[in-house]
Amino acid sequence: MKIEIRTRELKNGNRTIYLDYYDKGKRWYEYPKLYLVPDSAPHAKELNKNAMDKAVAIRAKRLLGETPEEDGSPLKEADKILVSTWMDEYAKAMHANAGLSSTYLKHFDTLIRMVNDYLAHIKSPRLTMDCIDREFYRGFLHYMADVYECRTSDGGTRRLAKSTMHLFQLKMNTMLNQAAREGVIKCNPYHLLSRDERIKKPTDQRDFLTREELHRLMEVETRSTTTKMAFLFSCFTGLRYSDLKQLKWGNIEKSQSGMVIRIEAMKKTEKPVTVPLGTNAMAWMPERGDKTLDDFVFDLGTCGGCNAVLKNMAKRAGINKRVSFHTGRHSFATLTLAATNDIATVSRLLGHTSVTTTQIYAEVLMEDKIAAVNKLNGIF
Repeated sequence: MKIEIRTRELKNGNRTIYLDYYDKGKRWYEYPKLYLVPDSAPHAKELNKNAMDKAVAIRAKRLLGETPEEDGSPLKEADKILVSTWMDEYAKAMHANAGLSSTYLKHFDTLIRMVNDYLAHIKSPRLTMDCIDREFYRGFLHYMADVYECRTSDGGTRRLAKSTMHLFQLKMNTMLNQAAREGVIKCNPYHLLSRDERIKKPTDQRDFLTREELHRLMEVETRSTTTKMAFLFSCFTGLRYSDLKQLKWGNIEKSQSGMVIRIEAMKKTEKPVTVPLGTNAMAWMPERGDKTLDDFVFDLGTCGGCNAVLKNMAKRAGINKRVSFHTGRHSFATLTLAATNDIATVSRLLGHTSVTTTQIYAEVLMEDKIAAVNKLNGIF
């Protein structure tokens, strides 16, 4: 049997001490009514030492075979713990892992808020882990698809995209698989859902602009010149909106081979990236003037506002595609891959952590090649 001493924060600022038991795939807890007070409390050091010493002594007794029932300590099975409480503990453990990126942790934090919203929606905020079953999971997926709304950058709300729902389903599975490993639930109920009940991964449809479409977009007149310039700059550098928005003149350096953009940590992945600045990219950079190294290169508004401008520009250019800021990144990837046929280099330019991600653009190019060949059908 394995017994660990753990603590859980209470609403009054104290921390309750409990014993976490694990034996033969089953987990349960013991709460010996011992508490740690905040360090700022009077005599905190002495009080906390006494409480922890008692907890260590109780743990030693349990390891020697003395049961909680013999000294009247309350015992609580793990599956009776509140869903919200277990998720909070899971989140704390995740945040304590220094190897996880802030983006990865942010996804779990959002998921946990979403589950708590769902518990409030079904009027069961004190639902316990033993109630996590097939119906609960199916209801949560329905709530995520048909009820839940997320906030947008311009202050509005919208429903989640299919790809985002699929991402949260994956995160939910990661969390519930851990609960199953701990013995808190019997199994992850996702495995009890039929294929039709699960959220399927949508086909990755990545629109990009051809060279001819890019030329047409360049010719479009607009009062939002900064948005136009930043978007076309993205088409020739592959930078995301989030990285362009925080791009400073200090990120642009002169190297032995020419001008480059050097970003120490991209907004999404927190990974560094270096992108050479070609003639086309530099043509869409604004004049620096008297700007300092700490000044932004592009004074951009919200992503939603910029995308509205691009949508209007695409319409006026006769481009029948869904054009957003991210289309610039897709265009850079696809056109560069078509010109070089070097997927590894394109992957590095995009700052991808895996070539597998970049492979999607190669598949897009192949689909276009197949479509072109198929146009020959029936000619001969």
